[in-house]
Amino acid sequence: MEALEVKWRCMRGLAFTADPEKGVRMQISGQPDALPVHPSIAPLVLGLNDGTSEREMAAAVGEDYMTLAMLLRFLVRLRGQGLLEAEVHGPEGLWAIFRPVSRGFEWPSSIPVLPQGEHRRLSRFASLRRIDEQWMLECSEASCMVLIKDLDIVPSLIDTAALEEEDSAAWRSFLALLADQGFLETGNGEEDAAQRSWTVPDRQFHTCTRRNGILSGAIRTPDEQKELILPTELRPAHSGKTIECPPVNELTSGSLADVMGRRRSAHGMDEETPVNLHKVAALLYRSVRVTAHSPRGFILRPFPSGGSMHELEFYLAVRECDGLEPGFYHYRSDAHALTCLNGPHAAPAATAMIQDCAWAWNQPDTPPQCVVVIATRHPRVAYKYRDFAYRLSLLGVGAVLQNFYLVATDLGLNGCAVGSGRPELFAKATGLSTWEETSIGEFGFGSACTSGQNARDHRYRTEAATG
Repeated sequence: MEALEVKWRCMRGLAFTADPEKGVRMQISGQPDALPVHPSIAPLVLGLNDGTSEREMAAAVGEDYMTLAMLLRFLVRLRGQGLLEAEVHGPEGLWAIFRPVSRGFEWPSSIPVLPQGEHRRLSRFASLRRIDEQWMLECSEASCMVLIKDLDIVPSLIDTAALEEEDSAAWRSFLALLADQGFLETGNGEEDAAQRSWTVPDRQFHTCTRRNGILSGAIRTPDEQKELILPTELRPAHSGKTIECPPVNELTSGSLADVMGRRRSAHGMDEETPVNLHKVAALLYRSVRVTAHSPRGFILRPFPSGGSMHELEFYLAVRECDGLEPGFYHYRSDAHALTCLNGPHAAPAATAMIQDCAWAWNQPDTPPQCVVVIATRHPRVAYKYRDFAYRLSLLGVGAVLQNFYLVATDLGLNGCAVGSGRPELFAKATGLSTWEETSIGEFGFGSACTSGQNARDHRYRTEAATG
């Protein structure tokens, strides 16, 4: 065996089967797809199900260089689509598996070797985490993840200082592959200002939710698919007193251009005339109600949702509202009703959410009269969009917040989004596990104040406009 050997194998959930007409048929998660392949390379392609190296393929082809060229071209195509993973074998056995996470995965034409004495270290954006009894090396800048199969190499991987003379060619080649994929950086390398501006969590979230490859969407193995349960369109009603919201007259609305032109983030509240239930009902109804049920069994709302999953739910923390007692409410968007949660921690948690909003607005002494809490039922959207489900929920929150801004402006209310929040307060208020449902956005609002904060907002806008 060479110092280091690479074998190529089909990704999980992918398999090739023989096809009398096309040569090979590709199956992803049990869904067959015809893949035209020249008959001369079809038997070798089937070998990718169990894993085979380019050296073994070349030996099987012999001196038929035309067939070998077609085969290598086909391998490059599969790798570029993220359909093959690389098993890297060292002298003592399987060391690691390089598993693509996006299309555009590239592999060097020949295995490189790092020279002795060269300084390399793990990238600041690389992380090592446990998966069952194995370790997975990930990096936001890499187009693959590395599943460590030989745990004995983990300590050496973490402590990658200068390569010594006793380091084997196999180990130096393995490190060269990691460096080529972006997991290692030079030991004395410095980051520029743009790179330093990125935190590790932000960069990881950015890259992993922007990828478009074999791991994206609902590509799962048949066993994984069997374990999935699609949660209901809307969450079951909470226990507690239900209040029917007053009907909404949608005809009394300004033009879209006018409302968008007047939209502002306004924190001031009129404490003498608090917001009333009619306006609260209008804000929720016009922004997030269920408008229809689609023939496919999904709901429709006045904002977009990935795959029409509509996993977002809406709650209302009330400090002061004419027609509603202070407390924490769930908006029944299909019935246009509010259910007051009667758990022992619901009201104190609602008070804390409202106060957190005031602190986020930098006005702790003047909290909003109400706060809409946006929650996601993550398992529902993850059922279809596993790898970027959370990103889709955040995109939905952005669309919802714009709805709240525009409708609040049209109703003559002051309101502003909240840039932070405490999911543990939502868990206390609802008694739900954060794995099942958790808060991911807030919007505070109340009756418009005609002085004070509104005047300051107007001054800031005027100064910004005049420079």
